[in-house]
Amino acid sequence: MKKPKRNKRIISISLIVIAALLAIGSFTYFAIQRLDEQAKNIEMEQANIAASSNNIQPEADITSTDANDFDYDALGVQEYQYPSTFELSDDLSGAIALLAQSYNDYNSDVPRSSEWQEFFTSHYLMNSHYSFGYLNFVCEQNSNKISEAQAEYMSYALTGVKSDFTFNESLDYNNASSFYNDVFFDRYTFEQTTSGVLVHAVITQESKTFNGDDVVIADNSYSFDINLVKNPYSCFSGYSISSIKFIADLGDESTDTGSTTENATADSSSSDSKTSDKVNDSNSCSSTNGTSISANTTTADLGGAITSDSYLLFKKTCDGPKSTSIMQKSNTLLNKEDYYGTWFSPSDKVAIRLASDGAYVYYPLLDCYGDQLCSWEIIDRSDRGLCPMMEIHCFGDNPGLAYYIAGKGDGYFYGNSQGFVFYRQ
Repeated sequence: MKKPKRNKRIISISLIVIAALLAIGSFTYFAIQRLDEQAKNIEMEQANIAASSNNIQPEADITSTDANDFDYDALGVQEYQYPSTFELSDDLSGAIALLAQSYNDYNSDVPRSSEWQEFFTSHYLMNSHYSFGYLNFVCEQNSNKISEAQAEYMSYALTGVKSDFTFNESLDYNNASSFYNDVFFDRYTFEQTTSGVLVHAVITQESKTFNGDDVVIADNSYSFDINLVKNPYSCFSGYSISSIKFIADLGDESTDTGSTTENATADSSSSDSKTSDKVNDSNSCSSTNGTSISANTTTADLGGAITSDSYLLFKKTCDGPKSTSIMQKSNTLLNKEDYYGTWFSPSDKVAIRLASDGAYVYYPLLDCYGDQLCSWEIIDRSDRGLCPMMEIHCFGDNPGLAYYIAGKGDGYFYGNSQGFVFYRQ
């Protein structure tokens, strides 16, 4: 008697079904993997295309590039010791100003160009209006001669990029000449970054032109953002310039002559000054940026604390007084409300914001950064034959900033012996 084949057939069919399901599952798995891989490739290609179209490149540590190509002992270069807080030295600020004068948007591709040797040589090595510590050292040690290796090192110190120079003979600083227009750092603020420092600066260019036999000098100011990266062997105070970006044209900003800020115990008067009831106007420059000034105006109404960004935009807003030697009558200068507003003195780079509830002072030289509200007052000193004094108590119980007010006009007030002019912003 034969055994039934039903169970065997069921088992065979089950195995076939399972095998089919496994085959379908494997095909589906590999198909999904393939599609996922293709999708990733497409995303990468799109990202590359986007980066290429926007000229986006990863930020490189330019200070490590070619750093070992120099014999620092032979060059007389020592590793820079960084202070606890950032300080913008004269060497570095002058170097930045020169570069910003020629390149509104500088990056590390510039020193790799064929024009760089000529530019760097003429502007930094053979410029009689600008010098820096290491260049002076080289000239003193080598009878004003600058070698090819020294020039390449100074270029690297400035930019963080090794540039190859070719000189027929050593440069002779005795043949240095100057450019007709000078450029200098006006004021700046800064913030620390992971690789160095971001400097927000106002840079002023002094232009000379002729009107017949007269030389006409005009100052034009511009704001820039400068990225500095640490370079321990840079002769520019341990930093190289990574990038410079032009921000805004601040226009004509002539510089006042002479200014000192004295403490409240000082005195100020002038027996030779003329007393006048007339406003010493050369033109009108009143501006409150749309803010209505009243007896109740507060610093909050004027914008609150003075920020570093706003400080960089302050400037001389008009010609101001014809002369700071004209003394107006004291009783016309005592109304405190007349001084409510935001003011800037270009000569000593001081900004003040005055209102009924107090004052903010932005004065980097004295480590005042516009964030502390303090009291202020106008003091009548006419009983001693002296002009009024504005005192701002920004140092607590110690004597504060004192400005001796000789006169005021529509949008400015000024001092006599101190020589300041504050312009309303």
